[in-house]
Amino acid sequence: MPSAGIAIVLRRVTEALILVGTASLVYWPPIHRGPMIVPLRAELPFAIALVLAVIEMSSRPRGSGREALFGEAEARWTWIALGVLLGACLLATGLSWFRYHLRFDAIGQDTMLKLIFNLLIFALVYRALRTNAGLFQKLALALFLSTLVPLGLGLLVIIDPHTHAFLTGTLRLPSIVSGGARFQGLTSNPVMGTFDSLTGIAFFYVLALWGLGAGAWRVVGVASVVGGMGILVLWSQARSALIALLCLIAMAGIAGIRLLGRGLGQQILVIALVALVIFFGWRLVPTGLGMAETSPQILLERRLVKEEDVGSRLAIYRYYMHLIPSNPLGVGFNYTQEFVVDTPFQKGVASHSSFFELWMFGGFGAVFAAAAVLVFACARVMRELRAMVQRGGLVEVADVSYLAAALACFSYWIQTTLVGSPFDETINSVLLAMLLAGIAQRGVGEARTPIHALSGWIAGIGYLILLGLGLRTVL
Repeated sequence: MPSAGIAIVLRRVTEALILVGTASLVYWPPIHRGPMIVPLRAELPFAIALVLAVIEMSSRPRGSGREALFGEAEARWTWIALGVLLGACLLATGLSWFRYHLRFDAIGQDTMLKLIFNLLIFALVYRALRTNAGLFQKLALALFLSTLVPLGLGLLVIIDPHTHAFLTGTLRLPSIVSGGARFQGLTSNPVMGTFDSLTGIAFFYVLALWGLGAGAWRVVGVASVVGGMGILVLWSQARSALIALLCLIAMAGIAGIRLLGRGLGQQILVIALVALVIFFGWRLVPTGLGMAETSPQILLERRLVKEEDVGSRLAIYRYYMHLIPSNPLGVGFNYTQEFVVDTPFQKGVASHSSFFELWMFGGFGAVFAAAAVLVFACARVMRELRAMVQRGGLVEVADVSYLAAALACFSYWIQTTLVGSPFDETINSVLLAMLLAGIAQRGVGEARTPIHALSGWIAGIGYLILLGLGLRTVL
């Protein structure tokens, strides 16, 4: 086969692996303990795709393909900012060897490799989107529609609590409820589970706003899907996710006014429908699926009013704030060996904030570089949204997907201000790549996917949610 043909095959396989890895982001850690489930972990497809991409790039003439990575100003400045971020973290890690005698342990090594790996994934996805205009919509659907998997599992448990024993016993899936009270889906913890829920909510909420002009049945159906994912956010009992959800709805409302022409009254109607489903379903969340015997509803109420816990979080922030003047360049990836906080509820607590986490990783260089990445992403988003307005608003699924990716990414950064660095998770790499790559211009007569082609069957899922919750109420 000619070298050009080999390069095309490698590129197509790489794109397929990117789609598989993106769709599998809802599984973390891997679900491989049962005979019915294929071993799958999100970083494995991405790792193979990176290797194939390097082979494909090495087969090209020197200098070719630079346009895909450096063709736009926002991308060029983003590469510089990410280079500064990584350089600042490595510099701080090296300096801490001499100042604090900190050598790499398992946590520090994993943290460094995870950040580097996610930066490489960002470059991989961005390059793939720039070289194949048709990949954007496929990637978006793989990202957003996969969030229906944890939604389906959660609703099955609500409808029949015995389903949880079947999932964990017969299928040997990991427990989708942490400690018997906090929903985490197939991820490693409840906070990670909320990243999936917020990503799905961003997409389906925009579909619900669009559905206001397409008929009441679409609005009710898609709003029910959003409400179902809202139940999962409450069930996770992650207060940072609740804050991010409120910000997401506010940002979506502003975008809806500008891009969809939806008035405040119409948006209140959608929010009311979503809130009704959340209220209806939240009361049905079962108790005692594991160790906890107190109902999740009561536990969430306690977490929201727990003054001691809030005081502990503030104590953590004060501790790391006091470290800033003496560590302007940061400490590096091994900082938890020396700088942790003991609270009444937990020993050895890390920073729990993206600002302090990045500062401990790489000082002011890492913090300013991360802020610059967000600024460049915002500039690219604003340019893309202005182009949407000129085209007449949201006219196809790709437009909805891009707006949803922006809402999900920004809400993710808001949530990480209370949980840790946004660069630690692969979902940020995928969303950020989608934002900076943008939507490729379609040619005249080129196939477009209309929004109603997707929103129809999504609305059908919403009515299944209402039917299931109604059945559980009757039972």
